Amino acid sequence: MNANPLRFLLLPRFRPFPFLCCAIAVLLSACLSTTREGGDFVQTTDFHILQSFAMGEVELSGMEWTEASRESLNKITLTELAAQLDRCGFTDGGSEADFIVRAYWKKALKLGLRAPSSFSTIPEMRGYDEDAMRPQVLCSLTVELYDPKNNAVFWRAELPNCLNVLSLSQDNIAEAIAEAMASFPQRIQLDPNLGLIK
Repeated sequence: MNANPLRFLLLPRFRPFPFLCCAIAVLLSACLSTTREGGDFVQTTDFHILQSFAMGEVELSGMEWTEASRESLNKITLTELAAQLDRCGFTDGGSEADFIVRAYWKKALKLGLRAPSSFSTIPEMRGYDEDAMRPQVLCSLTVELYDPKNNAVFWRAELPNCLNVLSLSQDNIAEAIAEAMASFPQRIQLDPNLGLIK
């Protein structure tokens, strides 16, 4: 059986370069994703006995932070976390608190994907079609609640890449913390008479 001499003309020509570019774009868009995760319990705990909280530390990591930024972010974070827990009905228990809350901010550079057809008057920005694809310095927030008796974390919320450093403000920080704590349950009101039941 003779092979068709025109078979190469009938088949579409495979072009690997556009396919490769699309694959790289998809991978980079996944890396730049700002998908946020709600808070949830990470360990079984007797939630009904939790009535009071204490503020722990605020840890800043990643790229360098200025001293002024550290002080401001630390103060705002502690204030807003306390306000959110107060909203849920918990009280500040100081050294006798049932659980402690702590927060972690991490600052990191997120790179984008250059497009050779684009142009910018800023040399470092040339090759980026959209603002969302340009390099950005973003902050990620993690909030943890833990039992001081065994130092075991029982609840955690993570918001990756939730804030752009260029738009960092008290309102934006408060909004991110409110979002992180949105799924934390309300305090369970204990009946004082339950202690009398044998």
